[in-house]
Amino acid sequence: MKTEGWEVEACGGTHLKNTGEIGFIKILHTERIQDGVERIVFSAGLQALMAIQYRDALLTRLSEKMNAPFEKLESTVDRLIRELKASRPAKELLSKEFGDRKAPEYLNKAEQIGKIKFITEPVWDAKDVNSLIYTGSQIARLDSNSVSVLGAIIDNNARITVSVGPGAIDVGINAQEIAKITGSILGGSGSGRQDFAQAGGPLAGRENIEKALQKAKETIRKHLEAK
Repeated sequence: MKTEGWEVEACGGTHLKNTGEIGFIKILHTERIQDGVERIVFSAGLQALMAIQYRDALLTRLSEKMNAPFEKLESTVDRLIRELKASRPAKELLSKEFGDRKAPEYLNKAEQIGKIKFITEPVWDAKDVNSLIYTGSQIARLDSNSVSVLGAIIDNNARITVSVGPGAIDVGINAQEIAKITGSILGGSGSGRQDFAQAGGPLAGRENIEKALQKAKETIRKHLEAK
């Protein structure tokens, strides 16, 4: 259906005599198809009214959860975003301090085959995934021949980080491959680079994380013993 004065064509599956037959229209979102072409997703008539009602109900729930009336909802969100940004440097500092403390501890009890040290440890006191990341990167910095696979439960999800030092990369250890193996055990997936990767999944019980870490240990040991 062509709309006079607009370079658009709306297709709702039914041809109409004029735009007045459509009634109320609510644009839901747009999608970029290719250069110069945009898809506009919309509802019309009763469905458009239902879309408005749904969004109004959503705003009402958000207003109640944030204890802010409609007219103050935007300013409340802005304030929370500012507070979140302000707290980020402090959280990063805590994560770095956590890694600085944990890395030497884990290296001291690392297993070793040849020149490669490998650590597969649950970190039950980790508060966020950055704590795992900083700990792994610190281990790799302290010993370039190290591999660390660290696991924790973060926000009710299982998380694994894999950090591989340059010396371990030289003998063929690949963080991405280990992340994929551990991620599948956790009911999820893993991805990343050869030197660093992450995995996660919804199977967040401690036994699942320990099972994933044990599989990582077996994978690393098998690779090193084959060299």
